[in-house]
Amino acid sequence: MPEPTVGLIVPIQAKEGSEAELAALLASARPLIQQEANTLAWFAVQLEAPGAYGLFDTFTDDAARTAHIQGEVPKALLGKGSDLMATVPPQMINIDVLATVMGPKDAVVTVGLLVYLKAKADQVEAVDKFLRSAVPLVEAEPETTHWAAVRITGTNTFVIADSFPNEAGRTAHVTGKVAEALFANADALLESPPEIKKTTVLASNIN
Repeated sequence: MPEPTVGLIVPIQAKEGSEAELAALLASARPLIQQEANTLAWFAVQLEAPGAYGLFDTFTDDAARTAHIQGEVPKALLGKGSDLMATVPPQMINIDVLATVMGPKDAVVTVGLLVYLKAKADQVEAVDKFLRSAVPLVEAEPETTHWAAVRITGTNTFVIADSFPNEAGRTAHVTGKVAEALFANADALLESPPEIKKTTVLASNIN
């Protein structure tokens, strides 16, 4: 399987009263994503904040990301979804992929996490190295189905995105060795404590 190198994070805020319809629209994009061979991972999620949704996806390269942005999913989102979103078009945040752990293509995931880490200016390389080194620890977690460590392009902000089959898997991860190592080093590496956002997975696809 090709390794992802770049990706997108797309925060989406629903208009009040349009939450259910927007969630259904996001989930309905999965068949379109399945036709994009170079979109390696795609997740549509709902966050805990009222009306907050998001897309997280990774690609083989810049050309694949551009093809996705110009493809059918954004067209559908900006077409049918333009009356459902508070901000049109939604912001597309470019990310660079540092490391991933991919589970089976047919794995069912229901919950996830988005963890934002803002590195101190002189600790960016150390955070990068730490996240890359976490792969063996993640691979030892049987219920961490998908895990990606990324950096928001051109910034000192990193994001960990992961998904799990159930709440038990998520709990095992946040109380596991990766989280333990992260919090043990947080004061030295980060400007502020990690920002942890729980997600509900509306739809996902691994190519």
